[in-house]
Amino acid sequence: MANKLLDDEYKQMTIKVHKKVNEAFVYGIQMDGWSNTRNEPIINIIITTPEPVVYKSLSTTVYYTVHTAEYVANELNLVIDVIGKSRCF
Repeated sequence: MANKLLDDEYKQMTIKVHKKVNEAFVYGIQMDGWSNTRNEPIINIIITTPEPVVYKSLSTTVYYTVHTAEYVANELNLVIDVIGKSRCF
């Protein structure tokens, strides 16, 4: 039951985040790096609409997803391409 409830809540929050981002006239992007409770590195991508919403979390525990400038720039470009370049400031 916990998996279903968690999955349902995740779907609802995803819909709310995408709605807020799509309704924003302009948006900005912020990134935040931290470690979870297992000390695994995580990168969060936050969209300011102007209210900040967590858009995406990336686990960077695998050797090919380390926090290099190339990796971070690629992930930012993917988000910008999905949301729309014309509204990104």
